Amino acid sequence: MTGFVDWLINMGYLDKEDVEDFGDREEIEKDLLVVKRHAPRMFNLLMTICGSDARAYPHDNISKVNAIVDDIIELLPKEPGRHGQYWADGNEILADTQYEADTIADLFDQLYGEGTVNTGYYDPEEDERMNEVDKYTGWYYVDFA
Repeated sequence: MTGFVDWLINMGYLDKEDVEDFGDREEIEKDLLVVKRHAPRMFNLLMTICGSDARAYPHDNISKVNAIVDDIIELLPKEPGRHGQYWADGNEILADTQYEADTIADLFDQLYGEGTVNTGYYDPEEDERMNEVDKYTGWYYVDFA
């Protein structure tokens, strides 16, 4: 179904003979369906790790983009950290260089079509002038349309 059991075997997490001899493959796949139903983000993460195209959301591009973005944003830190890191505020992915933000934007544009994302910069000079300096100041953002 998902290739997850094969991935577990290939990575050495499971022994192929045990899986085949004791019917564990079917049991694992059934358990995975429970994860898909009750923890779709975890299911999507597991499928991404094992290289499967299976996902816990509909197969139209907008739903895919939204689900993948939600998964990524959920996994990123919620506050800015050290230089060179990404973080997310629930709506945007923030990066400390324009190159990093553009790379993220290009990836999503290639996968799902132009216009999927917008990028920008929280300019320190403008924020200072507008008296709006905050944790976003100086960070480049990727905003998903």
